[in-house]
Amino acid sequence: MSIFACIANATNLTYRPRGTYQYIPLPEAVWHKLLTVTGDSIWVGYENGGWDIPADAQQFARLRGEQNETPVMAWFWESPSQSAFVYVLVFDNTEPFAAPSGEHYGIHPCNGFRVNRTAVLALFGAPHEQ
Repeated sequence: MSIFACIANATNLTYRPRGTYQYIPLPEAVWHKLLTVTGDSIWVGYENGGWDIPADAQQFARLRGEQNETPVMAWFWESPSQSAFVYVLVFDNTEPFAAPSGEHYGIHPCNGFRVNRTAVLALFGAPHEQ
């Protein structure tokens, strides 16, 4: 079962317009899948701007939950210029901190990837777009 099918089975997610976020508790098994996704990574390194999310992307959902009694989050973006994909950042630490160098203070995603837009919109219950 895909990550998104697991999330859809575990929640009652509904699509909302951009700018309105859902904070939904997800079962730990679902968070484990989000935290350990491999594949189409969007990390390009600090020297190249961090995460390869298109400049025109807009965030459309934020999910919160717990993994081993620790708060975790996932943020989702969609981009008109890369409309076949949705971009996802997953956070296993929601407390701000700095990199070992002392730079980059804030919350830091532990994983980032892009996935097929249709699968994600189906997860959120949006009508299929042509």
